[in-house]
Amino acid sequence: MESVYQVLKFLHVLGFVFMAIPLFNLIVVNERALVGVPFQYHTDRYMENIIRRGATRCFVFQGTVLATGVLLLLVGPLGIGALWSNWVLLIKLLLLFTLMGLLSYVHLGLQPRIEAILATVNADAAPPADLPARLKPHRVRRKRLATLCLFL
Repeated sequence: MESVYQVLKFLHVLGFVFMAIPLFNLIVVNERALVGVPFQYHTDRYMENIIRRGATRCFVFQGTVLATGVLLLLVGPLGIGALWSNWVLLIKLLLLFTLMGLLSYVHLGLQPRIEAILATVNADAAPPADLPARLKPHRVRRKRLATLCLFL
């Protein structure tokens, strides 16, 4: 039983480490800013694909952290009741649910809006003049939420 506990602990920590996807998304966003203000179809499409696909991975890692955390309580010495009696575990669980909620909002709310705006543009035609102004509010909000997730 001790070896199962150690494996679960390893998977729990590994899942938590890989939840750093907001950090990588922030790096991508900041690198995009270095390219310059004008919209560049291939650059922006590439960046959005990285961010969109990263969210799915992050959901998997968050689910791994949640599942292994519950299993650690069930298999370990504390028991599942520790969620209510140990305030540190309760805060960690609430933080994880907050991260899941923020990621869900970005992935299911903000990202589809960005994708809808980008769907009106193609690589062959010049982008509309107002495109950067329409994208900016959504991208700024996403960047701020990624920063908050990273802080949490």
